[in-house]
Amino acid sequence: MVTVNGEHSISITSIRDLSEINIGQLINPDQDFVSFHLEKDGFKPLKLILPVTDFHGQKLQELLRREHGSLLHLRLPGDIPSSILLDISLEHVLIGSMMFGFMAIIFLLFLIASKNRSDHRRALYRRKPQKEAPKKEEPSPSGQSNETKQTPHPESSEKQKENPNKANDSNSSVIKYEEQKDFLSNDSQINIPDFEPGTVFDDYRLGKIIGRGGISTIYAGKDPDGKLFAIKLMSRYLDDMDMVGRFFVEGTVLEKLNKEYPDAPIVKLKSIGKHTWKKKQMPYLVLEYIDGISLKNRIKSQPSLTTSEKLHIVKQLLDALRAIHSTNVVHRDLSPDNVILRHNTDSEVCLIDFGVVKYEVDWMKNTSYGAAYGKPEYMSPEQFNSPGSLDYRSDYYSLGVLLYHMFTGNPPFSDTNIYIVSEMHQTHKIPEIPEYVPVNIRKAITHLMEKSPENRPSSIDDIIKYLKE
Repeated sequence: MVTVNGEHSISITSIRDLSEINIGQLINPDQDFVSFHLEKDGFKPLKLILPVTDFHGQKLQELLRREHGSLLHLRLPGDIPSSILLDISLEHVLIGSMMFGFMAIIFLLFLIASKNRSDHRRALYRRKPQKEAPKKEEPSPSGQSNETKQTPHPESSEKQKENPNKANDSNSSVIKYEEQKDFLSNDSQINIPDFEPGTVFDDYRLGKIIGRGGISTIYAGKDPDGKLFAIKLMSRYLDDMDMVGRFFVEGTVLEKLNKEYPDAPIVKLKSIGKHTWKKKQMPYLVLEYIDGISLKNRIKSQPSLTTSEKLHIVKQLLDALRAIHSTNVVHRDLSPDNVILRHNTDSEVCLIDFGVVKYEVDWMKNTSYGAAYGKPEYMSPEQFNSPGSLDYRSDYYSLGVLLYHMFTGNPPFSDTNIYIVSEMHQTHKIPEIPEYVPVNIRKAITHLMEKSPENRPSSIDDIIKYLKE
């Protein structure tokens, strides 16, 4: 219903009816003002009082559009979709716009936060955490500390008692940490291309590539006297402080082991160096060149190793582990790939690749020892579920896996999916060992591969008891 000046009432059923109402026919030209009253049941009445100026010939619908604002949604009985005049104020528009803008900002911040969390998770593996002030541990209900402690190797403890003033530091390394800091770059990831044979590399002339690691390339190389060496060059992640530090730890550990246990079947280190290439500093290790075959390939070849030869190999590995554990080092990568049989004999071994050893030195504290390292088929359960707190008994488990491989031809747990292999090591029973494997070796494997470190042998001597022919 439309009422003009309180006198003329016009009933409408659709918005289209408003376009037919001529204002000039409804008002007195002598009036100064004219009032309009629009109402419908269930809706707020609309009332306008407007001056009479140029209304003649103007349609009511056009007037209300001009003077009142926008079209809103009032339903009239004759409207087919449902549109007609309504009252919208400018404040409503502003409030709606502000709310939309606020929600858009919140959504944008959420996307940025999600991306940052994703980037953080990807970088967590290699990021060096900041040093934190030591936190005071709250005592547990039993009165014991909540801190997880690693079990020291018994021979290491005895050795420390004999010489309590001898510290496991890196002061004897060829390149001190103050010099090593030159390698720590803040650039984006730096990868070094392969060098051509014949390239002069400091005092060495490089030959062919004889191996690759996760962060390094190994070349055959000769010194000025023509003696052959293996040169392990860090060729990837030169920008990663943690990785560079680990590379130097390998050199530090080998230097210490070679000095204290020169007869141990462990690869010999000649020197640690640095090479400048296109203004980039590259650390490298010069190692003895071993002419031989990996135990992994020897297991596959014919004729097969005899039981006596296998036991001789294992006993040598125990000598290597005795030296390693006595210096508070955990190898963490004991596998047939890292055991080399020298060509001049079929059972003289050399343990190589100390690139993922666990060794505490002052300048590598608070780094990512919590990450999982090693070859999944030979890793202990704790290397998967608590890598930051493992001790020497983790290497015993790997030795058990290696024994299983040597005497059966395959590792006990294997799959292309690392997560499945991890689950196998942590929860599955050892596959049945064939009866042709000597009883004492079966017992050794079972004992070494106990899921809990506490249930494994506690020393090298405990393992040797199983190896009597």
